[in-house]
Amino acid sequence: MTIDDDRRRGVLATMIAARAFEDGLGAEFAKQRAHAKGAFGGRNGAFEDHSLEFRIPIQGNIELSTGQEAGPAALCSWLTADDYAAGTHRSHSLAVAKGVAWRPMLAEIYGRATGLCGGRGGDFMLNDPAVNFENSAIMAQLTAVALGHAFAHRRGGTGGVAAAVIGDGASNQGVVHESMNLAALWRLPVLFVIEDNGYAISTPRRRSSPVGDLSVRASAYGMPGASVDDSDVDALIETFGTAVARARAGDGPSLVVVRTHRLRGAFEGDNQSYRPAGELDDETAADGLPAYAARLLAAGVVTEEWLDETRAAAAAAFDDALRFAESSPFPDAAHALEGLFA
Repeated sequence: MTIDDDRRRGVLATMIAARAFEDGLGAEFAKQRAHAKGAFGGRNGAFEDHSLEFRIPIQGNIELSTGQEAGPAALCSWLTADDYAAGTHRSHSLAVAKGVAWRPMLAEIYGRATGLCGGRGGDFMLNDPAVNFENSAIMAQLTAVALGHAFAHRRGGTGGVAAAVIGDGASNQGVVHESMNLAALWRLPVLFVIEDNGYAISTPRRRSSPVGDLSVRASAYGMPGASVDDSDVDALIETFGTAVARARAGDGPSLVVVRTHRLRGAFEGDNQSYRPAGELDDETAADGLPAYAARLLAAGVVTEEWLDETRAAAAAAFDDALRFAESSPFPDAAHALEGLFA
């Protein structure tokens, strides 16, 4: 599988955009945390305050994918809007890469009526049927849902594929193994992607899995397995290209493990005290984004001017989405029961 410079530029642009989204969201959330701490001594007190003079725009917490942009960008460079992509609770980078519009995505995170789900889902339950993306806070929940999309593509003869992205901790869920087994048995066009950042919140992978390389699990289901460190973005692009092409050709599923580098806490406010001394510094040094930008710059694939313009455009896009979210109305309580079923 060979890759051209246009694809490489596109992947880098997507990584830059995803980082800008996370940096912008993280900065705004930090302001809100500081405001709540000053007013109430912490965010929990603010949750219980109902005065109209003080309202925290983002309810709950957020989990940023800073440092994990390469995998989603590489994967989605081979996907179309008709292909399905299922994310985790840490999926902003995947949403950006899949083409989810920033205005309604940020409005949903802010709980506004103009959000993807009308402000009902929030950060961990984003859904955009226009580009066939969704995520879930429930560990590995969408793995089986991805099989349904893959089955529909195969039955309809669309040539489409589905991708289920999970974390290394979630890879131990029973539904993951049931889904892999059925996907291999029926030769469904689906990719299982494990973002291995080394931790399930604060539990290191070595304490939750007896194997160091999670890609070896693929052999139990008769599917190809690959493990790639996302500091080698070109290798990641090639690996995903091979897996997607295999699925589209009707040759069945693949498992791709992306050894990635989570540079923020498991959630905002997590001090990461469970990490050994120096580990976060090592993870930061392995950050794929600046390294890939430098690599493409040295190879003449991009220029300094291109990098500056791409970064500026991404920052401007976030500012535009933020203004939209902050100026959007909150959901009308009269519509609270719409869309429910029981």
